[in-house]
Amino acid sequence: MDAYRLAHTRAFVAYLSGANELRVVRDADEISISVYEQCVSWCKTEGVPEISNLAGRVVTSSTFEEEWIEQCQTLETELQ
Repeated sequence: MDAYRLAHTRAFVAYLSGANELRVVRDADEISISVYEQCVSWCKTEGVPEISNLAGRVVTSSTFEEEWIEQCQTLETELQ
């Protein structure tokens, strides 16, 4: 899941710097479409459908790990 943290951090920093576009590179880590769709659903439910919605919601790395990464990893385990 570190790739997701890094990608979203870079996207957020680009947003803050006023970037209008980003180069996207497909990550080698595979994630099931079911897990991805659920993560997107959670984001929408929490009012974060776009990277700009993270403004004012930045948390510490440990909080992110506990509240997001662990939730996604648990889901992935349950769906296997």
